[in-house]
Amino acid sequence: MRCLALAQQWIADGGTTVFMGQIDSPALIQRLTGEGIRYIPLEEAYPDPRDLEKTLAVLGETSDPQSPARPCWVVLDGYHFDPAYQQAIRQAGYRLLMLDDNAHWPEYHAHILLNQNPHAAESLYAHREPDTRLLLGTHYALLRREFFPWREWNRETPDLARKILLTMGGSDPDNVTLRVLQALRDVFVEGLEVKVIVGAANPHYAALQAEAEHALHALHAIQLEQNVTDMPALMAWADVVISASGSACWELAFMGLPSILVVLAENQLPLAAWLDAVGVALSLGWHADLSVSKVAETLSNLIHDTTRRKIMQRRGRELVDSLGSERVAGAMQLPYLHLRPARAADRLLVFQWANEPGVRAVSFSSEVISWDAHVIWFDKQLNDSRSLFFIAENGIGKPVGQVRFVLDDHQATISISLDHTIRGRGFGRSLIALASQQVFENTPVTLIHAYIKQGNTASQRAFAGAGYRLQEPVMIKERPAFHMILEAI
Repeated sequence: MRCLALAQQWIADGGTTVFMGQIDSPALIQRLTGEGIRYIPLEEAYPDPRDLEKTLAVLGETSDPQSPARPCWVVLDGYHFDPAYQQAIRQAGYRLLMLDDNAHWPEYHAHILLNQNPHAAESLYAHREPDTRLLLGTHYALLRREFFPWREWNRETPDLARKILLTMGGSDPDNVTLRVLQALRDVFVEGLEVKVIVGAANPHYAALQAEAEHALHALHAIQLEQNVTDMPALMAWADVVISASGSACWELAFMGLPSILVVLAENQLPLAAWLDAVGVALSLGWHADLSVSKVAETLSNLIHDTTRRKIMQRRGRELVDSLGSERVAGAMQLPYLHLRPARAADRLLVFQWANEPGVRAVSFSSEVISWDAHVIWFDKQLNDSRSLFFIAENGIGKPVGQVRFVLDDHQATISISLDHTIRGRGFGRSLIALASQQVFENTPVTLIHAYIKQGNTASQRAFAGAGYRLQEPVMIKERPAFHMILEAI
């Protein structure tokens, strides 16, 4: 699911995606192909040499590793991709992103290492390549696009939590779900509604169905859900969830859903313990040690504890903001950012950027720009020898912003705006640095001025990151502004 989240963002940014692996679930394969993703099955998994051979063959058929404008990335997500496999991908000329949870290899050879866990730290990856970029922490948690419409949603916290969601992932080979369902017999709350997500690879459906039918004659109504396509809606419906402590924890945190976690794999132990310690969730620990009485007691207490559920809700939302997929995709595209001259066909695009509410809010003139006024201004810029006007495109050819310089002898003034979908991903700093360098190299300019409306701290940070130095404040159109400069070296 986290790879799907990244693939969705890559496609939204204009790229294409291929999944390779061993997927036993027809429903999951259908989910991928329905997203416009090509799926290529692998007969054997690494360390079988046929894995790497086929991977490199497919890469050779579908991409050019030397293309500077169309980066081909290989994303590895699995505990068996050892340093030798990483080196083989890298030595073949492809960019490599590796999702990692435990820092269990003695060395890493990825261009980007992504560890979205809260305990991730640079010290875990001391033995990495000199050019490796680290993306660490929940800032980069990968959420699928179906969660994006819930960004402005606020959960209501009832006095009594009667809606319970139960999900143990795709397969649940030890049938932990059944043990939790049995524990519900000892939760004496009238009107309890329970929805159980049964993964496509779960072999225990019949046993779960039998338990659910038994419960129908008892205190609770239990409903089994299979091949679920709208998890956010189910998370919004629920008051409490009992879940495996895998990467779905980030989705639960984002949805502000008070969580009781069960550890199904050793690599989940640190995450469950950390989420418990910071008050985002309650951990029941290792599944083999799970007792029916402990489950019933923990759930009963949380059902009645309104204050604790409100705290868990708030802290979860503070932890995950759903922008991780955009940040990671942006980091993958960033090395391939390039500029081209603006042209007449960009007139509408720049108009839309200029009138985007976020841009107007930080402009010295906040009024909406009319189309007629924009056309006059835009055409003048294209024909003015003192104006250098560029459109920035990312590594997969999508326009992501504009930058303009007004030249005055050996000085210039810069202005910049970004498409709202890529803000906060490092593009601003890189675009400023790239465009400024081109001006220094191709014109007589030796000093560039930037004027930033006070309060626009994001732009100030971007210019500072590109090497601009803060000067004395000035007034622009009767508004206070930061003045920053960059001098040619």
